[in-house]
Amino acid sequence: MGQYKRVLSACAGLLLSTTLLSAPQAALAEDDPVPVAAYGLDEGTGTVVADASGHGNTGTAIGITWAGGKYGKAISPIHTSSRVAVQDAPSLRLTSAMTVEAWVNPTSSQSQRWMITKGGAYGLTAATSATSATASVSTPTASQVTLPPLPFPRLPIQTWSHLAATYDGQALRLYLNGAMVAEKPVQGLIAITTNVFAISPAGGLIDEVRVYDTALSAAQINADMTTSVTGAPLNGPPTAPSALVATPGYGKAALSWQASTDDDGVVDYQVHRSKEADFTPTSSTLVTTVTTTSYADVLASAGTYYYRVRAQDTSRQLGPASDQVSAQVPAPDSPPTAPTELKVSGRSGWTFLEWQGGSDDKGIVSTEIHRSTNTGFTPSDATLIRVHPRKDIPQYLDTVPTAGTYYYQVLHVDTVGQRGTPVEAAATVGAAPDLSQTLVAAYGMNEGSGMTVRDSSGLGNTGTVMSGSTWAAGKFGTSMEFTGILGEIFAGPSTSLRLNRSMTMSAWVNPARMDTTQGLLDWTAAQNGHWFELDASTSGYPFPYARAMGTRDGVSEIVGTEATTALPVGVWSHLTVVFDGGTLILYVNGELAGPIGKRTFDLSSTSGTFWIRTGGSSDSYLGKIDEVRAYNSALTPAQIKADMGIPIS
Repeated sequence: MGQYKRVLSACAGLLLSTTLLSAPQAALAEDDPVPVAAYGLDEGTGTVVADASGHGNTGTAIGITWAGGKYGKAISPIHTSSRVAVQDAPSLRLTSAMTVEAWVNPTSSQSQRWMITKGGAYGLTAATSATSATASVSTPTASQVTLPPLPFPRLPIQTWSHLAATYDGQALRLYLNGAMVAEKPVQGLIAITTNVFAISPAGGLIDEVRVYDTALSAAQINADMTTSVTGAPLNGPPTAPSALVATPGYGKAALSWQASTDDDGVVDYQVHRSKEADFTPTSSTLVTTVTTTSYADVLASAGTYYYRVRAQDTSRQLGPASDQVSAQVPAPDSPPTAPTELKVSGRSGWTFLEWQGGSDDKGIVSTEIHRSTNTGFTPSDATLIRVHPRKDIPQYLDTVPTAGTYYYQVLHVDTVGQRGTPVEAAATVGAAPDLSQTLVAAYGMNEGSGMTVRDSSGLGNTGTVMSGSTWAAGKFGTSMEFTGILGEIFAGPSTSLRLNRSMTMSAWVNPARMDTTQGLLDWTAAQNGHWFELDASTSGYPFPYARAMGTRDGVSEIVGTEATTALPVGVWSHLTVVFDGGTLILYVNGELAGPIGKRTFDLSSTSGTFWIRTGGSSDSYLGKIDEVRAYNSALTPAQIKADMGIPIS
C-alpha cells in the first residue's frame, strides 16, 4: 500500500510511459486480483528486499535505511539516489493494463519526488515541486500524451498518503487516498522494455508497494489500503509524554518529562507553548523539536506560560499531547558581566588559563571554558571543555589535541542559569613532550628485598636504599615503607639527572601521618645549589607542598605552591609537581591541587642527584611510596593522568 518517499508539501504527479500498439479493453478482475510484485519493505536491515507476490522479483536496497512504516517498516533515503532496484523479469513486462500503488510520507517541504517506475514502460511519480499531477503515455504518433495541469491537493508533511495509478487500455487514472483525482483517455499497449524496475524514495518514507497487470477499481484500491503486503500490523502513533514538569526561572522555564513509547521508536518531541490555558497544539504554538526529554525555554518577558509536549515516531506520526502544565516566569534577570581579563599561555601540549573579574547581582556559580581553532567562535556544547566551579581558583590547565593555535572563551553563569558575555584569548601550543625521550628515572619498587632499586628509564640511575627502609605492599606490586627517622633512597650524581628548564616528578604515596614536615622527593643540582622538591606536608601546614629554587640574573629565586586540602592518612594518593621555567604546578590524583606558582628563572645544572624521602630527622616522611618518576620535561595534564594508571615495569 505504500508509495515513494516524499518530502514536504507536495503535488503528486503520475508518470506512465507506454508505446501505442493496439487498443483492446483490458479485462478487469474484480474478484481477486493478484500482484506481479509486492513489497512490504519490512526487512529493517540488509540489502535484500523480498517480493511477497510469489513471482520472485526480489529487490536490492541501495542507500536505504528503515523507519516505522504505515504497516511494519518503511524505507527511507540516505541520499537522492537511494532506491530499491529490481532486475527485469517477464512478470514485470506489463502489456495491456497495470496498477501501481504505494503509501508515501513526505519528511519536509523541500522539492523532492518519489518514483516507482520501470523505465520507458510504466510508473508512478509524486513530486513536491508543483501543485499539479500529470499522467502520460507514449504512442506511435506522439512521444507522449499528457494530462493537462489541474489543481491537486498538497500531500501533508509527515503524514501517510496513499497514491495509485491505473491503466486499462482506455484511460489513465490517478487516485489519492482511494479517490480518483485525475483521468485521461489513452489507448494502446504498454511498451515492453528490459529496464530495471526501481522504487526511489527521495522525498521521504515509502511503504506497501504493489504492482498489478490489471487496472484495479476504486473499491479494490481501497481494500489494498487497509491491508498490508506482509500481514504487518498498522503502526500506531507514540504514547503521550507523561509527568511533564515546568520549573520557572528568571526569564526561562525548564521543562522535563517522561519518555513516550512506540513500536518502532520515538525520534523526537515537539514542545508547544501558549499564553492561553487549555490550548490545542498547532504549528503556531510549536516552540522547538528536541531529541531529549528536557528543554530550557528562554523567554523575553514575565508571565504565565502553558506547555504541552508531543512525541513523534520514526514514521513521523505524532502522538497525543501531554497533559498541560504552566510556569509563572519572573522577568529576565541581567546576565553576568564578562570577565575583565583572560590570559592564556601556550606550553608543550597544553595551555595555562587564568582569568579575573565579572559579577552578577544574583551571584556567579560557575565559569564555562570553551576552546576552538577559530577566532570569534560562538560558545556551544561542542566547544565546552570545562564548567569551572566558582569556589575553585580561577585557573585551568588544558591538554590540547595537537600542536597549533587555539582560541579560548570564558564566560560566567549565574544562579539562575543565565550565561554572560564571553571574553576571548588565544595561545600557540607546541608539541607535547615525548615521554620515552624525557624520562630520566623510574622506580617501581618491585624488588621486595635488597638495598637497591632498579631504574626503569634505561639510563642506569639505580637507587641506593639506606638502612631504615622496609618493603611493603604497594600501589602496584611492592613499595618502600619508611617507619622511623632513618631511611632514604638516592641516585646519582649523574649528568642524566641534571636539572632542566622543564621538569616533572611524581609518586604514589600512602602517608602514616600528616602533622609535620615530610619530605618526599628532592632533585638537587650537584654544583650550583638549584633544587626541585615535593613534600607530603610542611610544619604548621599539613598539606602537600612543592618548591623550586634557581637563579635569574645571578640572583637566587624561589617559587612555591601548596595544595588546598590534606592527603588522607592510610590511603594511596598520587602527587605530581611540574615546573616549566615560569610556572610551578602541583597535582593531587591528576587534578590541579592549588594556586599555580609563577616565577621565571633558570633551574638547569650539569648534573644532579635524586632523593626519595630525605631522612635523618624527626620530620621525615612516615609511610609508603611507590611508582616514582622523574622527567626533564613538563608533562601535560593528560600525560599525568595516564601515568597514574601505568605501573613501572
